[in-house]
Amino acid sequence: MDKEIPFKTKNTKYGLQINSFIPRDKREGEHVMSQFQERELLQVELRSKDFEEVPPVAYLLPNGVAVIERQYSYVFYKTKQDLENALRVDQLVQTEIKQLEKDPYYKRTFTKFPYEEDPKARMFLLKDGTPVPYLQYSSKTYRALIDDFPEVDREQVKWGELIIGNDGKCILFRELEPGSVYRCLLFSHRQDYEFYFAYMSLTDARLWQGRNPQGTEFLAQRETLLDALADPLKLKREALTYDKTGQNALHRALWELIYTDEVTHQLFLPLLMYLGELQIHTYGGEWRFKEVAEIEAVVPYIWFKNEEFDLAQKMYDKILDPDNMGLQPLAACLWNGKNKNWMYK
Repeated sequence: MDKEIPFKTKNTKYGLQINSFIPRDKREGEHVMSQFQERELLQVELRSKDFEEVPPVAYLLPNGVAVIERQYSYVFYKTKQDLENALRVDQLVQTEIKQLEKDPYYKRTFTKFPYEEDPKARMFLLKDGTPVPYLQYSSKTYRALIDDFPEVDREQVKWGELIIGNDGKCILFRELEPGSVYRCLLFSHRQDYEFYFAYMSLTDARLWQGRNPQGTEFLAQRETLLDALADPLKLKREALTYDKTGQNALHRALWELIYTDEVTHQLFLPLLMYLGELQIHTYGGEWRFKEVAEIEAVVPYIWFKNEEFDLAQKMYDKILDPDNMGLQPLAACLWNGKNKNWMYK
């Protein structure tokens, strides 16, 4: 995976400074909102969004601009220029939506930013690390795909219903109820579905399939992997220290990313190396290896307090999972040896 990691639209062009305020309760929200009534109303054109509870308005503050989009919360911009940049980004997205070409197989729609595509480009890895791409459709777009699909056959499979097309493509879908899709995936070939079925059947082992070609040489690649973490994140190698400064720099860089399966794979081993070293520096432990027969691979883990700590799974759940819209602090991936059940929350 030698492609450059994509960053969020809001920072690739404009470097916006945005902060949100959400009150602890209704009383605090009402108090904060009342203070805006004495501020100057900024004359800018704000486009209403589906989630807004009130017509959006902007107030000019001594230290920036506040845009009220909900009844008791607001978005704060450090400068008026930041607000104008945000509006320009939104306008670019809307223009791209209007110019989007419609294809019966790839009916793409955008929500807030271009990287939130529907269908979403996904991939998984074979045992030798070969990526297998496919498309994941949501409830908003899967019906149009199925209606236009050149179907020649259908069959019931373990994961739902498989629709085979006359062009070699196939669709795997399963509805919870009419109009509500649980899974809708488009594969380029029937063989890709077979690979997907084998991959999903791995349960716990699939996280590691195709991820560690180095095997037990993983630790010998320490510096190479840390370089591979710094470069695409636009960080200097010496910035990846294990103190708060280094952690904060890495967290800020990770926060800016557009997370896809490809990005996850590109960062998986490098970030695991950093977090493993951070675990050892902070709380203790040591690297060990184990064989995973299902995927014919040797994978690293942290041995700490006479137990195996599954740092890779924790890292994936807290940071790298493309379906997780949040990003937790690096420290959330570590374990201090206490509160054992915390590891599995």
